Amino acid sequence: MKCEQARQLFDAYLDGELSSALATELAAHRVKCAECRRELALLEVTGHIIASDEDHVVLNEHFEDRLLACMDKHRVRWVQRVRHRLYWAGPLAAAALIALAFLGVFDRNTGEVLGEADQPDWTAVDNSGDVPEKADEPSGIVPPDAATLELDRWGSQLQENLDAKRESVEWLQQVDMTILQWLDTLEAAKQTSAEDHFPGAGAKADPPPGEIPPGDRTYADEP
Repeated sequence: MKCEQARQLFDAYLDGELSSALATELAAHRVKCAECRRELALLEVTGHIIASDEDHVVLNEHFEDRLLACMDKHRVRWVQRVRHRLYWAGPLAAAALIALAFLGVFDRNTGEVLGEADQPDWTAVDNSGDVPEKADEPSGIVPPDAATLELDRWGSQLQENLDAKRESVEWLQQVDMTILQWLDTLEAAKQTSAEDHFPGAGAKADPPPGEIPPGDRTYADEP
């Protein structure tokens, strides 16, 4: 029997509740171990002193009230301490939840921009040895961020608007040319119709014989 096992049997031995086998074994250990023998002797003396004392302790009449008041005070302090901790822990927990939610949204947006496929695998295991080596170096292409994508989309939309305006201007020019051609055709048709109804109307009449045309007259002989 060890000392720890013997100490666990001291109370039962003093109360006479041990079986004969355990009592014999404890007595044998007591003979061999001086420390257990001294500790058991002190317990025996203490038990005899308590048993021989016949004077009963008289409690104060207010002892019970003071004891209950003390217990209530400790209970109130415990409740106040818990409430104080909850008062400070509540806002801190709310702030922590807001921070976690913000970090989760930020990580999700970052993952959507970069994409899982764009994240390179930096470690690769070589079957020929136990030393891991770096995977293929990235090509240096940096994925565009949200601002670059928005700028590209705005530039594409602006180019589409310019192309649409250019097509509108070309169409108006074609319409103007068509109107001018139509006016020229109408003018030619009018002239043809006038010549058909009035032959020679468009040509100049020849002057009578012996009369000098107005443009060929000279005024040298005039006084």
